[in-house]
Amino acid sequence: ERAREELAMVEAEGGDQFREEGVHAVAAGDWEEGLRCFERACKAAPKDPKCWAGRAAVMFGLKRWDECLADCDKGIVLCEEERREKEEAERRKEEEGGDESEEDSTDEEEEEEPGVLEAALWARKGEVLLEMGDEGGAEKAFERSLELHDSAEVEAALEAQKRDRKAREEAARQSLLVEASLDKERGTELFKARKYPQAVEAFTRALAVEPRSAVYLMNRAVAYLEMSKSMLAAKDFDESIASAREGGDMELLVKVLGKKGRMWERLAAVKGTPTTEKQKRLEDAAKAFDEGVKAVEDGVVRVFKAQQLAKQHDLAREDTANGDRMFQDGQHAAAIKFYDKAERADPDATLPDSHLLYSNRAACLLELGRFTQAVADAKRCCGMKPKWVQGHLLLARVHEETKDYVAMLRVLLKAYDIDPAHDVCLTMMRDCLVQLLIQQKEGKPNAFTTGQGAAARMQQDPEIRELLRDPSVQRVLDTMNRKRDLTPLVEEMEADLAFCGRFAKLYASGVMVAGGKILFLQ
Repeated sequence: ERAREELAMVEAEGGDQFREEGVHAVAAGDWEEGLRCFERACKAAPKDPKCWAGRAAVMFGLKRWDECLADCDKGIVLCEEERREKEEAERRKEEEGGDESEEDSTDEEEEEEPGVLEAALWARKGEVLLEMGDEGGAEKAFERSLELHDSAEVEAALEAQKRDRKAREEAARQSLLVEASLDKERGTELFKARKYPQAVEAFTRALAVEPRSAVYLMNRAVAYLEMSKSMLAAKDFDESIASAREGGDMELLVKVLGKKGRMWERLAAVKGTPTTEKQKRLEDAAKAFDEGVKAVEDGVVRVFKAQQLAKQHDLAREDTANGDRMFQDGQHAAAIKFYDKAERADPDATLPDSHLLYSNRAACLLELGRFTQAVADAKRCCGMKPKWVQGHLLLARVHEETKDYVAMLRVLLKAYDIDPAHDVCLTMMRDCLVQLLIQQKEGKPNAFTTGQGAAARMQQDPEIRELLRDPSVQRVLDTMNRKRDLTPLVEEMEADLAFCGRFAKLYASGVMVAGGKILFLQ
């Protein structure tokens, strides 16, 4: 059915008589006659990729995979040649300085077909490769098809293929893990039966699946030791210890270190061992045991710290909740006391929502007029959650209360970068800009009105140049130039909140102000 649909598309693209006959034959269910027609089409027009695409579709319907693949490759090569010829023609046209005409545009629209056809050929190739069992090649073919032309059907096929492959890989891995576990059990039984070489082989098979398994390495090390292969045993013990440490399995780590220590004690007790070598082995044994003791102590400390942290978190959550209730009831001083207790319980702010504690405490401090502390808490909140707009708005509110409009605008610009459409941010930005303009009118300079380096910034900053080209900005500037008045600017900010964000960027860059006065840019 899919092949019939594609052949219908070929007919719609204006194929010659042979292709039309092939389409009709396939539509009637006569695939062999359809094949004969497309073979004649390919002989009659060997440079036409549509002929090869049609025959590839018939081959696919007949399940003649190798021949279908060959036809897809032939069609793809022809499409690539057409694309190169088109690019060369366009290059020559540019060199000659020719103007585009309506006829040229029509030709371009017609010449877009090879790209679509090439994408279809790559998609067909992917389907054939799937049938032939080449999943990696099929994925590459589907990806190439999507590079050439977006297709929901091909994208769905590619995603389905990837999901199926991952599912099969995961199923295969789980099967291997089960087999590795069985090999571990076989190795254990063989070890108990004193069949140490066979036990080593079983553990080695298990390690082929999980090469970093601390348990499998430890078991093989013990088997090697029974075979008097102490160097191999020591190597496996060391790798097992490293793996157990990486995995944070303290119980297993202590067990492996104990076995390693007993190995060195056992080797030290071998008759005929030179005194120097015996002493070294005993020292290695003592070192392993000491590491085991330390691991036990570290484990105990870690558990204790985890328990203490959990208790601290519970206290911090309880005090924060009490502070929130006081805050909602308008009891700001009482709320601050609870927030202070919560901070003492969790001084490193390890709870996921710790930023809310500092945000709410800053809001309470703001209500009580304790602005310095409010700024500190709001800044810490912003540092902990830099993409949270509400934190920046809170900090801006504190600066507004202290009439520090320069700091306020800087904070609002950070919020604006996170969410340019935030109405509260834009409203606060408008009010802040009005206050800054009033201060300028009164002859009070600020950090934005020095004008130092403004020209350089205007030339170097693409965002500023783009803002100056903005139609709404140009319209306001033109009006200001004519009237030599800031009123159009204020009116625009009152009427269009979105404009406030754009103007704030310009204002903060310093390109529109110098010596405390607005520059009427031409």
